[in-house]
Amino acid sequence: MSLNDAIVSLYKNNKLEKSEAYELLSQVKALSRNNAAPVPERLVVECALPGSTAERLALWCYFVSILENQGTVSVSYIEGDSRKPLLVSVQEDMTFQELIEQVSGTQQPGEAGNDDPKYLFVNDSRVDTGIAKAVCTVKQELVEFQAEQDPRRKTRFEEWPEFFQFVLPQMQAHPELPLNQLDLLPPSHKIRLENYNRTYGYLPEQRTLGSLLLPSIQRYRTEVAVEMSGASLSYDELQTQACALANLLRQVGVKPNTLVPVLCQRSVQMPAALLGIVYSGGAYVPLEPDNPADRIEGILQQTQAEVIVTDRQTLATAGWRLGDTHVKTIVCLDEYDAAEEQGIQVLDARQLRQQSTECPADVNQPDDLCYVIFTSGSTGKPKGVMISHLNIVNTAIGVNNQYRVNAADRVMCFSSYSFDLSVWDIFGSFLAGARVFVPTKAQIKDPAGLIDIIDQHRITIWDSVPTGMSQMLIPLLDRNDQRTHPTLRLAMLSGEFIPLSLPANIHRYFPNCKISSLGGATEGTVWSIFYYPVDRVAPHWKSIPYGFPLANQRFYVLNEAMKPCAIGQKGMLYIAGLGVAQGYYGDEEKTRNAFIPCPWESDMGETIYKTGDLGVLNADGVVEIVGRADYQVKVRGFRVELGEVETQLSGIHGIDQAAVLARPDPMSGNRLVAFYTSASGELSAGELQQALKGKLPEYMVPSQFVFLANPPVGTTGKLDRKALMEWQVSRTELSQTFVPPSTDEEHRLADSLKAMLNIDRIGVEDDFFLIGGDSLLALQYISALKNMGYSATPAIIMEGRTIREILQRVKDGQGQPSPSLSQQQPHSALSPMQYKFIHRMPLVNRDHWNQSIELRMQAVPEIERLNTALNKVIAAHPMLHAGIDQDNTERLAVADIVTRPIIVHDLSTIEPEVAESEYQRLIAELQSHRSCRAQGIGDMMLGIFSDQDVRLIWSVNHFSVDAHCWRILVEDLAAAYQQPQQPLPATAPFSDYVDTVKQGFGEARQQYAADWNQFAESEQFRLPKDLEGSNLEADLCSYAIQFSEDQTRGILDCVSSAAGVNLHLVTLTSVMQALHQWSGEQQVALDVISNGRDIHRDKDFSRTIGWFATHNPFAASISNDIHETLTQVSQNWQAHQQSSRYFVEACNQAHADPKHALYGYQDNAVLYNFLGMYDNLALPSGWQVRGSAGQDRASENPRTHELELEILVVGGRLNIQIHYSGKQYQATTVEGLGKAIQSGISALTGG
Repeated sequence: MSLNDAIVSLYKNNKLEKSEAYELLSQVKALSRNNAAPVPERLVVECALPGSTAERLALWCYFVSILENQGTVSVSYIEGDSRKPLLVSVQEDMTFQELIEQVSGTQQPGEAGNDDPKYLFVNDSRVDTGIAKAVCTVKQELVEFQAEQDPRRKTRFEEWPEFFQFVLPQMQAHPELPLNQLDLLPPSHKIRLENYNRTYGYLPEQRTLGSLLLPSIQRYRTEVAVEMSGASLSYDELQTQACALANLLRQVGVKPNTLVPVLCQRSVQMPAALLGIVYSGGAYVPLEPDNPADRIEGILQQTQAEVIVTDRQTLATAGWRLGDTHVKTIVCLDEYDAAEEQGIQVLDARQLRQQSTECPADVNQPDDLCYVIFTSGSTGKPKGVMISHLNIVNTAIGVNNQYRVNAADRVMCFSSYSFDLSVWDIFGSFLAGARVFVPTKAQIKDPAGLIDIIDQHRITIWDSVPTGMSQMLIPLLDRNDQRTHPTLRLAMLSGEFIPLSLPANIHRYFPNCKISSLGGATEGTVWSIFYYPVDRVAPHWKSIPYGFPLANQRFYVLNEAMKPCAIGQKGMLYIAGLGVAQGYYGDEEKTRNAFIPCPWESDMGETIYKTGDLGVLNADGVVEIVGRADYQVKVRGFRVELGEVETQLSGIHGIDQAAVLARPDPMSGNRLVAFYTSASGELSAGELQQALKGKLPEYMVPSQFVFLANPPVGTTGKLDRKALMEWQVSRTELSQTFVPPSTDEEHRLADSLKAMLNIDRIGVEDDFFLIGGDSLLALQYISALKNMGYSATPAIIMEGRTIREILQRVKDGQGQPSPSLSQQQPHSALSPMQYKFIHRMPLVNRDHWNQSIELRMQAVPEIERLNTALNKVIAAHPMLHAGIDQDNTERLAVADIVTRPIIVHDLSTIEPEVAESEYQRLIAELQSHRSCRAQGIGDMMLGIFSDQDVRLIWSVNHFSVDAHCWRILVEDLAAAYQQPQQPLPATAPFSDYVDTVKQGFGEARQQYAADWNQFAESEQFRLPKDLEGSNLEADLCSYAIQFSEDQTRGILDCVSSAAGVNLHLVTLTSVMQALHQWSGEQQVALDVISNGRDIHRDKDFSRTIGWFATHNPFAASISNDIHETLTQVSQNWQAHQQSSRYFVEACNQAHADPKHALYGYQDNAVLYNFLGMYDNLALPSGWQVRGSAGQDRASENPRTHELELEILVVGGRLNIQIHYSGKQYQATTVEGLGKAIQSGISALTGG
């Protein structure tokens, strides 16, 4: 259905007025002329599906959960004119009957059009479905599916009927069965899975590694096998050294399955040593010599190894102790000065030269161990992955065949030989007769040097983690190098997600290079799956596909019941086939948990490996990985169990608790950050790092250590990991006399104020207004007292000033509210700003003149719980369901509470750039659908970019809220979400505020009329314009100033220690000083937004929602000395706070009186809005306020001021936004103003 057809259909179904339809059709025509993107093609298919409406609806909801890959889904049930929004929680272990009961009784029907679902279930074929993402329509015994064409979908639309017809009969026959026990693969899907895993590859008779390599080594005996800068070994020399070592090892007792640890520096000897251990019949255990002595000793004890292989440099500098191990013989590849080391015999190069260079007979069987690689373990004990000869023989042959590796190839052995990528680098190359280049550790860390090696040694194959390739490209990208490097033909990237931008960068500098993504696990023998070639990155890709199994290997996506997931359904990834390792050395429990008997009869007796990765098998027969299910992370390609690092850190003297997290790093993928508590106080980060370097490999040592004086803890008393993800290092202490809190209440209030003022400590005798407090923050102070069970008013804060005095006053009952709170009246007069908004502001579109806020979340919230919280907040604040009275525009009307569902958009399947664009479009749509009438006053939208990137937008027409409301609303939403059973605190009704204004205006008029008239009589302050253009919202441009966290801390420290000065006065002074410099005017006037809630000293409106904030003129005489200006501004501000409270009301009353001095009063050119600090909100872990979102005001609306300045502290940074018309001011002019403001702030705060 085209968009035109959709509009006509809505008109025919009485959903649109004729004028509205014509207007929309004209807009569509205009968009078409402007080459707007076409409406996605609609696909339609139908099938017979007998069953009740409830059964088919339940199955549709289940299917939507598969499409969206999430447990909670939003579906709209439509029947006739009734539309019921359903928020359904689909759990794997729930039964079909439970799902039916849930969809049948979830919510009461809402009015059609109140929700904006992506998925519809229609029980009436005559209903127009518009342009929903997907629709299931019941037509008696038939169902019709409609969906838009979407390349991101993991299922094939034309196969939907087959899935429904296959699954529903099972559900109907066994409604008591858990959903995860059902067979979710129709016959065609089973065939697809079988084809996906049909990976048979030929294996020769030689199925041990030694016997497999020997013919190739003999064939290419004169060719170079291993090369370094300045050294090399031919295949003949390689064989000679390996055979001598093998014969010596057999003499000292090495036999099949004997573990032989090898600790060697990167050299041409290292590959020969590994091959020698393979020839001996034993299994090599690669250990990095630079690993901490404790780790090496622990692995030696764990393996009970009696023989180790090393070299002179390693042995001479080793710090490990062998006395507590089983080691009886040390084999040194070089000559060594001593016959013993730590009482253990040393056999060196002299004994090796005496050995036969004939290859000993092969004594291994395919199932014997070939090598054991130790990886990080979650309990602090490394896990030894046991790989058999058959495992590595299969991988080497499969990879070589897949990429046609041959004797002409030269392979860069980039990885550590204790990392399993090196296994293929060495033995895969030897199998093909290729040359292995081994760079030194210094060369690996030199990106430019690696490029030179590729050119000079004509490297053809690169094998590393993506980070390794990215770092090599950095110098080329930095200098925009135009040279290309033609020898590289293959880049094999694995071990971590490949950045979507990396393939293009590789092709730019290596034009002949094909890229392959490989994956799997060490437990799957290097690699088990591949995607090749990565010749392009599709626009809808979120990541490079995981791909297809390698030869003789298989991949499965299984649910918790070990049943295959449906196509497109998320589940755990399991590896099967010849690559699956034998288990973990000496750890039967871990082996049982990870290596699981195959659950289906056809492969009984086989073991499959549980990877811990989550993925889906999509309709194209490709596995996509979507994340991990545990605390295992990748750092520089190495797998790290965070628990192992935490265990070692906790073992350091003085550490009480420790938590280690991986945080994103743009250069290295992940970096480790350690948090700890200590009764001894903060410990030296350098000493902690050194202590861990003695226990862990370098890549497992955290790069940052954070001491937690007041640690966030969960219900069990352990450190709260989610809270730590947003943790920031504390600021420096204040330099002032300090009287610490002594009682529990003083401590609680001090903690609240520290967060509120963003300072590290506060004493009970510190004056709130002398350490950064102001009238806006006083409202938060009142809320903090309320949370402690006390009532307070602005007067209590103004007069008490210190923690000790304020607590005394509220305990004495001075802050008690009136005996009873009145209720918000269904109809009441407008507030001053509401009246101005409706009657005095020259707006074209008042419906699209909003306030909004964006919250970022690091995890997807429980949607149903969040929706309940939203509606609880709406019910608690009448102005969220109030608007202009349609019958009388001089009063507001409170409507009945209507449940409003959160609009959820899953953008996680869209390529990031496209997702961001779509997100902005959705915000624009949300913003444009507001109204200053109660029915459309506000809505909330959730944009899900990924499991760690969720964005919540809340948009409300400005008629009902002001900026301060967002602090209340966000904290109430958080409280209702976190503690759904707890009632929200009571609030004074907004109508009380309006009545207070009306009652106080008469006295204020007598007192301040002369001051008000002075503003009307004085010449208005205007700015010199660069251009004589329009000043519409469509012309809006912005210039942003953002101070760093260090700069902001310095500013806050300075203002908190200066008596009578706060951040608001410092920024206001700096703005006025900059305006003076720009205009040359001595007297500078601007409009300042005042919060308005302090209208009466004994009334508490701190938690009331409504438009209190008023635009009031403020003026000061500016000195050339900014410090003198600060004094003048501070003095004028005290008087302004009293006189400004009723100024807007005075202008409103003069609006219809031409004889009044304020009749026709015009606002100043500049609007100053100090929004305060948004860092101290009581939010759930991972939630962060990011400011407004999208275009709050319709493009056709005139702007109310020429310049608007918004000042707030968020994310620990002071932010200043300057909004202006690009048709009146040039960007360079506004930039100059911004720099002048920055200079002023620096001058006042010593920055």
